[in-house]
Amino acid sequence: MPSPLPQPVQGKSDWRSYRPLLLNNNIQALLVHDDKAVLTACSVCVNDAGASNDPRSLSGLAHFVEHMVFYGSKKYPVENYYKRYLATHGGRSNASTSMDCATFKFEVMQEHAEEAVDIFAQFFVDPLMTESGTGREVQAVNSENSKNMATDARRRLQILKALADQDHHFSKFSTGNKETLPTTNDEETRQLREALLAFHKRHYRPKNMSVVIVGPQPVDTLQEWIVPRFESIPDRYEFLKNGAGEFSDIEQLIADSAKDAPKANSGVFHPAFRPGVQGGKWPVQLTTRPLNASRLLTLYFPVPPVDSAEIRDHCPVSFLGHLFGHEGKGSPFAAMQDAGLVTGLSTGAKVSAHDQTLMQINISLTPKGEERWKDVVSVLFAHIRIVQETIDAAAAGHVASSDDNNGEKNAALLDLERIYDEILHLKRTDFDMSLPGSPFGTAPPLSRSLLQYGSEKCISIGSSLDETKETLPLELLKDFASRLTPSNFFIERCSQVAWDEAMERENKLLEANPDARADDDIFGVQKEKWYGVEYHLDSVDDGDVAIWEGNAAVEDEEVQQMLSKLDLPAPNIYIPENMELCDELPEEAKQGPRIEKPIDAPKLVIQNDHGRLWHRLDDRYALPKASLSLLLKCRPTEHSLNEDGVWQFDPDAVNTMNLLMQCFYDAKAQDTYDADLAGLAWDVKSTTQGIVVSCGGYSDKIPILASKILTDFVENSDQYLSEQYFQSAKDRTMRKLKSYLSSTRSDDLAKYYTHFLTRMRSEGVDESIACTEKASLSTLKNQHARLFSDRIQMECLYTGNVSEEVAKKFFLHATDVVQSRLSANSNGADLNGNGKNKKWYPGGAIERRLNPGEDIHMHFPSENSEEQNGAVVMKFQSTTPGFKAGKLSSEKAIKQSAAIRLICGMLREPFFNELRTKQQLGYIVSSSYEMSVSNSEDSLMADDHALDFAVIDGITMKVLSQKVPPDEICERVDEFLLKFGEMLEAMPESEIKIHSDSLSKKMLKPIKSLYAEAGVHFAKIKRYAPEVIDSGGSPDDIPWDSINDLAAAVRSIERKDLVEAWETLVINKDKRARLVSHVYGSKFPKPKVVKPSKNYENVVQMNSLRDLIEKRRELQVYDNNISTRPMSFWRSSLRKLYKPVSPGLKMTMAVGVGALSVGVLVKTFLENRGGKKSGKD
Repeated sequence: MPSPLPQPVQGKSDWRSYRPLLLNNNIQALLVHDDKAVLTACSVCVNDAGASNDPRSLSGLAHFVEHMVFYGSKKYPVENYYKRYLATHGGRSNASTSMDCATFKFEVMQEHAEEAVDIFAQFFVDPLMTESGTGREVQAVNSENSKNMATDARRRLQILKALADQDHHFSKFSTGNKETLPTTNDEETRQLREALLAFHKRHYRPKNMSVVIVGPQPVDTLQEWIVPRFESIPDRYEFLKNGAGEFSDIEQLIADSAKDAPKANSGVFHPAFRPGVQGGKWPVQLTTRPLNASRLLTLYFPVPPVDSAEIRDHCPVSFLGHLFGHEGKGSPFAAMQDAGLVTGLSTGAKVSAHDQTLMQINISLTPKGEERWKDVVSVLFAHIRIVQETIDAAAAGHVASSDDNNGEKNAALLDLERIYDEILHLKRTDFDMSLPGSPFGTAPPLSRSLLQYGSEKCISIGSSLDETKETLPLELLKDFASRLTPSNFFIERCSQVAWDEAMERENKLLEANPDARADDDIFGVQKEKWYGVEYHLDSVDDGDVAIWEGNAAVEDEEVQQMLSKLDLPAPNIYIPENMELCDELPEEAKQGPRIEKPIDAPKLVIQNDHGRLWHRLDDRYALPKASLSLLLKCRPTEHSLNEDGVWQFDPDAVNTMNLLMQCFYDAKAQDTYDADLAGLAWDVKSTTQGIVVSCGGYSDKIPILASKILTDFVENSDQYLSEQYFQSAKDRTMRKLKSYLSSTRSDDLAKYYTHFLTRMRSEGVDESIACTEKASLSTLKNQHARLFSDRIQMECLYTGNVSEEVAKKFFLHATDVVQSRLSANSNGADLNGNGKNKKWYPGGAIERRLNPGEDIHMHFPSENSEEQNGAVVMKFQSTTPGFKAGKLSSEKAIKQSAAIRLICGMLREPFFNELRTKQQLGYIVSSSYEMSVSNSEDSLMADDHALDFAVIDGITMKVLSQKVPPDEICERVDEFLLKFGEMLEAMPESEIKIHSDSLSKKMLKPIKSLYAEAGVHFAKIKRYAPEVIDSGGSPDDIPWDSINDLAAAVRSIERKDLVEAWETLVINKDKRARLVSHVYGSKFPKPKVVKPSKNYENVVQMNSLRDLIEKRRELQVYDNNISTRPMSFWRSSLRKLYKPVSPGLKMTMAVGVGALSVGVLVKTFLENRGGKKSGKD
């Protein structure tokens, strides 16, 4: 019988029950009963099985073992049986390998979980790792590595590994490739398989393993499933070690290599980065050249490990990171942002291992900051010295107050205790007020935490539940802070400017002395071994070091001014004080979460000329949290009036709004950083419909924060529309635009061209750059004024732990703020010239209708010099509109949408198995259901009628590969699609029923997050309220529960429905509407002339942006009419609509244009300020 282990410490909002066990073979197991789950998830973590254990002669072996584990077992020998079983029953799986462990996970519908557990367990009991699979799967590892080579994050990581002690485990190349894992002949393949089995035998031992299962089954049932299966995992290595056999050469190699890896909780500090590695010449300056247009400065400090159970709850790196990464007044960020040097600052552990931590301070620089990067470092070290001195004084004060029982604590100690107490309070609050996540998201981190911290702390570790301000770890902080010195750090500059400066210095040095680097294998231009990435290493000027150490005076007045502002964080005013649940909530709803309760629709509590307020008092989560979303409907965010008085899309408006939003985010970074720490999130974004203001978090402070954000945006534009913020935003935007093509992966670029043709309204990067270049601060000010010179109506949803009275109070306040601003403009010029009192309905994104019977093939080269892979993205667009909701759609529409959704669920695994597992085309092989919404052009521009939109169903296939050129990828995908159609026709109704039942149950999974629930409701309000309520309907007519109708339709699908949908959407060349985007990497460059394949009919080839733009003029916006016109009609008639396009037009990326701008680009630009993660570990 297994032995019980200590019970985990749970948060107050955690409804799950736990049973921790130690199995007879020493596997640690945690059985988790979640009665609110629909799926069951299971995860296995294998400690001491990461890349640190790799033999250097077989780099990537641990990662390869993780891949090969899934290639069948003795009991289940069919290679794809596991993935096929999961896909059939609504499941999925994944795995990952870090430097110290490997983690495996799956989820599946609960009624099919036991067999999935059995299949899963057999991978660890008796895996096959066949020779044929070994030879094929190496190609997947190689493809994964080639994908990584084109991304800056992985390139910089490899350079860090090159800088490390080459005898240290961290320096190992963890991914592997076809050179490090050779299979060029049968003998190499046999030897590699032998290495796989030896690694599995040595490291996949029961004592290194944990298993966590989370599901709705009772814990007794989970125990019956887990214990016998996982107790049968043998310790083959122990058997071998005890004399039952002799080590082979490869087994001995694996055993010897394992000595490189550090042991958990050993307390040994063995840093990979230290001055001796660079000949004792620290500090040193590392210069790297990014693919993206980054401008980064990073300070790295090697410090002792912090991942042990003894330290984790009072982690000094976390506390120091909080002080250095703070963005409020007195912080280095605030001082340097005010001086125009930085746009973002974050801190934390870059590397956290059992034997070391590499602490980093990462800064995003402005052009001025890049020029004065040494001053940035000076400010950071000055603040570090303040913290060091404060800790030293606090330690001395602590000793003095301890020696004298009546002694008073000094100011330094009181300050640090206050800050520590705030951190502890927020950690404990978050622990108790967080609901459990999904089983699939819960099981993997729990399996790792169980191994490292034990069953009692596996959930609570890091929440500091046993800490108080009296346990402030002063001596530990003193030790770590003392290591943050110029003699114990190296610095990285990552930008093109920095690289150019380094090359200029290097050239001057070699011109003066050609032999200057003759015997120097440390400094100068170096090349990383595995990626071939160049970097430059140099010493730092002694005078700069003296300033950073505080041994030389700072003479620059601006730097002195920044230094004078430095201080410790002030008290956080956003920490919640009232955590009580709303008085209006029924007593039964206060007793705890009721996730199983159906979600009531929001109630319309105010409707007037200014807008609508929707309110819902949460009765499902029993948490003191709320969510507020406010849409200010206004046309000028993306439109302007033309000479005929008609609203039309305006790229200048979109681009200007992007810049304006970035200015606002930058300006609010200091003011709202404490809110972020206190569990409050906020956002302001520009959309086609208008401005959306949102806040979420603890309900106590949301009205204060939301009111401040709204008021500042509407009334106080002078606070953020300054030259400094504008120039910073403009610089970031231009850098992103100009580096997009040269840094984008092929599959992402293929997807981009697909969006360009079907969804975007812009004419490309030249237009976007031109818009940005001509923008000025006055442009932004005029745009802001224009926003409030037009009629504004509001849609507001306030949901959660908030009374109707509080919701009304906020809505009326928001109305006053907006109407006051509109009134202020009422006597002035009408900037939009449009008669502000007309009623209008702002729409949303558009999608163009592809012509039935036409195959569009786009061909573009990748401009990323490091991209070897080519890619194909294949889009099938339904020619008939899909399911909207309820009475708004026909039976045919819901049947079609249900069939296509079900097909996509059935398609994923066989597509992956054929092209990835069998043919090994590449690491990324995926298919997905794609649902989009298109608003009619009339709705977008009209003043007098309600919104009309269409729902579009589609299927998207994606392959990233360097094995064959894109045109051949396309042919192989087509071959598979024909075979899949034959499989559908032969599929038994019983098997279809299994798929449909699984999908429908997944669709009806209860929502377990207030914010997810609010997101669904607000999307429906924005989408349906204009069409329903403004047409005379009531709130009850909005399809709040349309997912129920769709799930019921999925359950009713029969084989004939699937075959008909597949035939119409994919197979029938006279009816289907298909778009194929080809992007060519360096392995197979784009031919000068791309000839259409003989296998295709009605092909339209497009090889330039001119072709795409002309085609866009032909395509109509998708509406609710069914398109049945033959392709010949479109060719003969609509092509007359072509207009000439500038021959010099070039496309890389359209910043903030159309649908993509709101969903992707604005978010990308705003995140670059780097503020959200600052100060968090």
